[in-house]
Amino acid sequence: MMPLRRWVVGLVVLAGAVMPALAQQQQQRGVDLHWLEAVPQAPLGVQWGVPWPKGAVQKSDGLVLKGANGAAIPMQSWPLAYWPDGSIKWSGCAISGPTPGEGPFTVSVGSAVLPARALVAVDHADAVEVDTGVLKARFPKSGPFLVDSLIIGQRTVADKGELILEVEDRSEQAAGILKTVGYTSKVTKVTLEQAGPLRAVVKVEGVHVMDKGDRTLLPFVMRFYLYSGVGTMRMVHSFIFDGDQEKDFIKGMGIRFSVPFQEELHNRHIRFSGDGTGVWCQPVRLLPGYRNALSADQYAAHLAGQRMPNMDQLPNRTAMESVAVYDDYKLTQLSPKGFTIAKRTTDKSSWLHVNDGGRSLGLAVLGDVSGGIAVGVKDFWERYPASMEINHATTAEGQLTMWLWSPDGDAMDMRTYDTGPHGLQTNYEDWKPGWGTADGVAHTADLTLYAFDAIPSDAALVSMARAAAAPPVLVATPQYYHSIPTFGVWSLPDRSTPTLTWVEDQLDQLYTFYHGQVEERGWY
Repeated sequence: MMPLRRWVVGLVVLAGAVMPALAQQQQQRGVDLHWLEAVPQAPLGVQWGVPWPKGAVQKSDGLVLKGANGAAIPMQSWPLAYWPDGSIKWSGCAISGPTPGEGPFTVSVGSAVLPARALVAVDHADAVEVDTGVLKARFPKSGPFLVDSLIIGQRTVADKGELILEVEDRSEQAAGILKTVGYTSKVTKVTLEQAGPLRAVVKVEGVHVMDKGDRTLLPFVMRFYLYSGVGTMRMVHSFIFDGDQEKDFIKGMGIRFSVPFQEELHNRHIRFSGDGTGVWCQPVRLLPGYRNALSADQYAAHLAGQRMPNMDQLPNRTAMESVAVYDDYKLTQLSPKGFTIAKRTTDKSSWLHVNDGGRSLGLAVLGDVSGGIAVGVKDFWERYPASMEINHATTAEGQLTMWLWSPDGDAMDMRTYDTGPHGLQTNYEDWKPGWGTADGVAHTADLTLYAFDAIPSDAALVSMARAAAAPPVLVATPQYYHSIPTFGVWSLPDRSTPTLTWVEDQLDQLYTFYHGQVEERGWY
């Protein structure tokens, strides 16, 4: 019998001979790519990475992406890492616009194809401005707002994009008093990291400043990704905990946009995505579809977000104006098992329960029939407690807030699970003095904003919600990744011998068990 050591060495030598050969073959004909999950239906930007064999791609080389029919697809690429010899080890890639098909695709060395209209990004002294050809965005270099304005055509569809933070003050909790202290974002630095031609990246850094004081808390970095030819903006938000875990309990954290209205109340619309293909729809003033107010077709068009005549052109105007209008709305996901939708007419009125559901895809819409925004969150229900809230829908300017930590849930408690350690000789996990501090802990959230000039259909909103919940990405085959030593030592499934079959069976059983435990125990 071959000694184990010699068998392992032989396997490594064989892998070393096979892996570069496979990588070289792939590189010569192009690296095959496919969608990791479903083909995206929403128009947006897609970005991914491709590793290369040592020496295969040089700094001066361009890259070209081709579809299943061999036609080149506009793509932007940039180096992410290098081999010691200076050749490119990893390339970042991005495409934009409508989905280029189901694939497969290939990326290879060649002359890149530019988009029909390149985006324009300009770094001014006081702000960075990006024009994708569809959406214009302005990022000021100081002040409370990360995004100053979002414009489609001549219409400002959103403005005053800011971060909001609520901290629970428990200093008087023994007396039954809990206070909430508000903070808002303060921009300290803005950097234009990429300027096209297909993708622009704007990095915004800052801190949260107390609304009634000068204390700062939780430094943040937020990157905005914009793509040529689409009105989509991806937002990646990260913050670092630098507070006192014994005193600073995060009650709420979110990003808020204002939406200026141009239409009457019945032509303003609210949307929340629910489970699967469900979308909850509500005009701010719901024109009744009974008592001869609207016909069945008119009522259906009204709910679908189509333009209705102004009030002075509607029959039974007095009756229409007697219908209650709702100013505030929210969808709250406080567990992985269910969400609740509520609304109220004013802040002096009670919240009315509207509906319940299971797992919301995490997309909210605020706008009128001539423009607005939809914002979705990656892994919304998995990141509970989370919520989406719309306020001031009856005023000249509404607000849409995506709560990354919902203030309707318990405050985020960064303290250790006990006041003293217990030791690891008996306990599965534990802590010891000096090792249980939260200082420096970071958290990242991924959001997607869609700007529009008309209320999207429910089917389009579901596609947007799915793309935001699980951003689409192109990937190569496992065999290709395995052929290049960029991920360390790992193996592909191998059942070529009884021993290897037994090993694969054990791995499958362990994976199946622990994957099932996630759902059974709510480990989200």
